[in-house]
Amino acid sequence: MKSKFTSFRSYFIILVVLICSSCAIRYHRASSGMIENQELSEISGIAPCSFHPGLFWVHNDGGNEPYLYLIDTFGVIQSKVSITNAKNRDWEDLTIGQENGVSYLYIGDIGNNRRLRENVQVYKIREPQSIDKEFEVTAEIMHLSYTNGPRDAETLMYDQQTNELIIVTKRELRTYVYSFPFKDSSVTVAPFGRINHQWITGGDISPEGDILLKNYGHVFYWKARKQLNAAKRLTTTKSKNIRYRREPLGEAICWNPLGGFISISERFGKKPIKIYQYTIRK
Repeated sequence: MKSKFTSFRSYFIILVVLICSSCAIRYHRASSGMIENQELSEISGIAPCSFHPGLFWVHNDGGNEPYLYLIDTFGVIQSKVSITNAKNRDWEDLTIGQENGVSYLYIGDIGNNRRLRENVQVYKIREPQSIDKEFEVTAEIMHLSYTNGPRDAETLMYDQQTNELIIVTKRELRTYVYSFPFKDSSVTVAPFGRINHQWITGGDISPEGDILLKNYGHVFYWKARKQLNAAKRLTTTKSKNIRYRREPLGEAICWNPLGGFISISERFGKKPIKIYQYTIRK
């Protein structure tokens, strides 16, 4: 009797594994280049360039200069933007959105590891069209606090359907989702809802509405649905898993307008920083 039960349990476990594997979205991963420039040692945010497909805006994590860099998929810096009225206290993510036909970049200074910051900042700049080696801009600044107290977050996204920004927190067992329009002022926002994923380190929403979220070991996907905005889908529908191989300290992720998505890790020890391009096979 015991051996029959053991065999049944083994078959059941195998069946569950096969079913779960079949639910995951397959992809092909290829390394297109490496970040060798020491100026880019802690990339924590990435967004696609609207005007030059194949180029991407990135920034370093907190404690570095308030710069945005435009890089290609080989990791070569094409342009550098200094935001003169910003401070990189804990920049964690970067997103892009269109408003009335104008493209804007939003930088999330939203990290708060010890929850000592009563408010965090989101910087907004008009996306540069020309590729100049180095230039300066000033940003609009949103000072943001949460009704449920200070939170640590590493994910900032833009929902083109609602023209609102979305922040997903990191450290709770059920992380919080906030959705709000950008305002050049001090604002307090309430949670829209919660999701059942933890340690979220980055995310992106495509112009069509497809959502990516990642933590250190997984990438999650929500398909666009016209009747549900991004915040509603995140908090009321289940995600699909994308087969993902762990990076040393993978935090930055975004959709690639040329297909699939891009992922970059922060530098971890002496390991090189690779740029990975993922082509999803649905």
